[in-house]
Amino acid sequence: MSCDHLERSGLERVLGGEDDHVAGCGDCQSTLAGYQRLERALAATSADAEPRVGWQSRVLATAKPPEPAPRRWWMVAAPLAAAATAVAVWVALPSRPSGAPTLAVSVAKTGARVRGEEANVGDTLRIEGRGGRGQRVLWIYRDDRLVLACPSDGVTLPGIHGSRCASNGSIRIAELVVDAPGTLQIVYVTALSGEIQPTGSLDADLAQATRAGELRKTTIEVR
Repeated sequence: MSCDHLERSGLERVLGGEDDHVAGCGDCQSTLAGYQRLERALAATSADAEPRVGWQSRVLATAKPPEPAPRRWWMVAAPLAAAATAVAVWVALPSRPSGAPTLAVSVAKTGARVRGEEANVGDTLRIEGRGGRGQRVLWIYRDDRLVLACPSDGVTLPGIHGSRCASNGSIRIAELVVDAPGTLQIVYVTALSGEIQPTGSLDADLAQATRAGELRKTTIEVR
């Protein structure tokens, strides 16, 4: 077994002549001689010395990770085939129209038509009830009293100047020029199995519309 006194005692102490053990130990003398050669070699090295060109690439080459094993063609083809099948099924499925009734109101002002929940006296409102099933009716109330019904068959109303009703396929349309401030309540009722006649009172008509079909409601404030 070689002597490890030199490592335990400290090289700096031995080189400074503070340890008498080394003079009588062959192992320590041999180890010390190696350290002294290294010390002389380092002292002879210039402080301006540069490493040889290309040392970075040589170091990186030793740290390069191993190349991954090549994947077999069927390992790649199987996931791609499954993905292609899923896409094909999704594309082939037809989109389902919701068919849910919707209610839209646009306000025609001077030089522009905007959507919103407010209007001014003199503005023209275009109201569209879309979608739904069965019979469709569109009722407009001012301060809870009926002023326009579309269709208007069998309904006698004081009306609003410039109002009209129209239909375009499954769309029920009402247009009117608001001639007084107040609150307009708009009701669109669908899924009716037969004709339904408004009473003229908002609360009573909402009650019968809820029992008879499916409804949408919105409110417009007229300034």
